[in-house]
Amino acid sequence: MRWVYLALIFWQPVWHCYFVYRGLIGVLWMLPLAVLLPSVWKHRPAGRAVGGFVVLLYVIVGITELWANPEERWLAATQLTLCVAYLFPLIRHGWEVRRRLKNRVKESEV
Repeated sequence: MRWVYLALIFWQPVWHCYFVYRGLIGVLWMLPLAVLLPSVWKHRPAGRAVGGFVVLLYVIVGITELWANPEERWLAATQLTLCVAYLFPLIRHGWEVRRRLKNRVKESEV
């Protein structure tokens, strides 16, 4: 999961500086992700959760570019794929924690 997060960080300047030159904006696009990299890399739960919320912003951008910009559709699809690859394990982990807590509550009631 942290490798996907790292790939998403590196994808921003590649997209916004190399494929579609937009100047310094490509570097600025990676800053919100780069700020959270140490906590995501060390698997801190709060860092991964906040990273998930930040990645949701990149999902919105990816969907918007996928819909509105035909020349950059494959770039946006790549970004969406990386975002989903990061978010899906977070969601799955949340489901497992919730299931464990439900089982623990049921066991304590019996």
